[in-house]
Amino acid sequence: MSLAELGWDDERDRAFAALRNAGRTPARVARVDRGTALLYAAAGPVRARIVDGRHRSAAPAVVTGDWVALRAGEPPTVDVLLDRRGTVRRPASGGGVPDQVLGTNIDVLAVVEALDPAPEALRVGRLLTLAWQSGAVPVLVLTMADRVADPAAVARQLADDAPGVPVHPVDATDPAQVAVLRRYLSGGRTLGLVGAPGVGKSLLAATLAATATTDGRAATTDSRATPDDDGRAATPGGGRVLVRVPSGGCVLDTPGLAGTGLLGAAEAVDRTFADVVALAAECRFPDCAHLTEPGCAVLAAIDDGVLPAQRLANWQRLGREIDWETRPQEARIASAARWEQRRAQRRARG
Repeated sequence: MSLAELGWDDERDRAFAALRNAGRTPARVARVDRGTALLYAAAGPVRARIVDGRHRSAAPAVVTGDWVALRAGEPPTVDVLLDRRGTVRRPASGGGVPDQVLGTNIDVLAVVEALDPAPEALRVGRLLTLAWQSGAVPVLVLTMADRVADPAAVARQLADDAPGVPVHPVDATDPAQVAVLRRYLSGGRTLGLVGAPGVGKSLLAATLAATATTDGRAATTDSRATPDDDGRAATPGGGRVLVRVPSGGCVLDTPGLAGTGLLGAAEAVDRTFADVVALAAECRFPDCAHLTEPGCAVLAAIDDGVLPAQRLANWQRLGREIDWETRPQEARIASAARWEQRRAQRRARG
């Protein structure tokens, strides 16, 4: 097994020189279990014990997609976590709770949304914000293309809500359609998948990781795709798993996200809504709220049919969520109490 197919490069190799001299070997985490991890190493799949790093101040936990240093032994031991790139985090909602790391060392992050039922623009915007925030390159993958009459038309509509982001409608069960995503795996790159439960992420990962027959149908998954205890393939789905693609590269599947916070995501939200932000910069007043102000370029674009009103509403809603999540907890509690008091007063008035 070539480490280059898993994303190992010259920069990582140079940084690993001292650890190699100390007898360590590099490996990549395919899945984390309690106290152990399933790894890809140059010699093949291996299960290793994870050294408890809780005694070290702010030591990050090992997660799927990590590159680690492996120390030989029975069993082998993961004792050094290497630098991360492209880390996908589910932001905490304040209160001192740390972010949840969904996966790391991701080069391209696919936001997966089903075409049936109809996609939710607000959810897509929220997940694209997560993608921009990760440092990976975002793409939008629309599954269940076989269930709608004109998937290309829906893709064009969503492309307007995702400026600068490639959009791909696919049937996740059809290897010929899924093949369009293989470009994101070239050169040993890792394609991450995020989305709500039930949108077909794990099916997409399995199709990408499957070998193809001469007629384009999916054959069985490569036995080396994801290591299990005996080297057999583990099925994507149900948790964080890194799946090796036989032609090179990896797919990192993540659990379905019913929702995600936006703490610290203001810049990423602005990238997701770059079209609205660009228009807002042309408003007459720098503090324009885009409500009724004269000289508002955003409202003018809506009146001219250039910008959908819902696009502005989604940007403003996510902005309010960020403001809410960044408030001190005491202020949030006081604000919620005032809101409940006003609701009670309205109910009392009948």
